[in-house]
Amino acid sequence: MYKRNQVEKYHNIHQGIHQRNKGKEIVSIQCQLDDKGYYHDTMLEDGTIMYIGEGGLSEPQEEIKVKTKSNGTIHRMYGNHALVNAQKTLQPFHVVNKHKDGTYEYLGKWIVTYYEYSPWQGKPAHFRFYLECVELPHEFVGEYGQKLIQIRNTKSEQALPPRTFYGGVRVVRDTRIVEELKQQYNYKCMICNTALTGISNPIVEVHHLIPLGRPHNGPDVKENMIVLCPNHHAQFDAGVLAIGPSFEIYDINGVVYEQRAQVLHYISKNSIQYHNVKIYKGARTL
Repeated sequence: MYKRNQVEKYHNIHQGIHQRNKGKEIVSIQCQLDDKGYYHDTMLEDGTIMYIGEGGLSEPQEEIKVKTKSNGTIHRMYGNHALVNAQKTLQPFHVVNKHKDGTYEYLGKWIVTYYEYSPWQGKPAHFRFYLECVELPHEFVGEYGQKLIQIRNTKSEQALPPRTFYGGVRVVRDTRIVEELKQQYNYKCMICNTALTGISNPIVEVHHLIPLGRPHNGPDVKENMIVLCPNHHAQFDAGVLAIGPSFEIYDINGVVYEQRAQVLHYISKNSIQYHNVKIYKGARTL
C-alpha cells in the first residue's frame, strides 16, 4: 500500500470527492472498503462498488441544499449531485480506496451505472451509488486492484460469446440461454405481454441491451437480455425505447410508454444504463 500523496501525485487526483463547477462534474472519489461502520462502502462479488453518498439521511431534492447547523437538515450534497450527473453521462472518474492503516490504493477509472435512495438493511433512507470499473489500475495495484483483475479475467472467460471464422468473424450466440429465457416468459413479450402465433411455439425474440459484436462487445448472458415481440425488438434496436429505474418504458419523446414491464429475471443495471445512454436516441430525461 502507499501513502496518499504518492497515489495522488502519480495519478494527479485528490483526496475525497473532487468535483468541478459546484458538483456538476466529478473527477475522483475516495471510498473506504475496509470500513464496516453503520454506513460503509462495499465491493460486491461481481466487482461493483456500492458507494454510500454524502449525508446519509438526505432527502433527494432537485436543487442542491447543504447541511445547516440550525436544524440539522441534510439535503443532496455537492458530491451526491456530482454522482447523479455522472450516472446520466457515464463520465469516468478516478477511485481511490483508503485502508484502515491509513494507506491508499488506486482502483482505476469507474462510472456510475445506477443509484437509489431508500431504506436498506434496517437503515434509514440514504443514497447508494453503484460503480462499475471501466479501466483497471496498472500501477500501485493492491488488494482490491488484484481482486478486480481476477474478477475481470473470470468474467471475460465466461461471458463473452465465442467467435467463429466463416471467411470472416461473426458472433455465435448461446441459443440454449435464449430458449431458456423465452420459456421463462412463456413466449410472451415482457412489454405488451403478447404471444404471436407460430408454427410450434409462439413467436418471441431476445434482445441484447449491450449489442453483441463490435464496437459494443456485449456479453451473451441473461443479465444483458430482454424478451420482446418483433415490433418492440425493432424499436429497441432503433433506439426509440428506453428502460426507466422501475422498469417503466419510455418512448422517443421521453414519455412513459408502458408503466412497468413484466420482469421475471435479473437484468444488469449496467446493461440498462448502456442502452439508455449509448443506444437510445430519445429525450435524455432518464
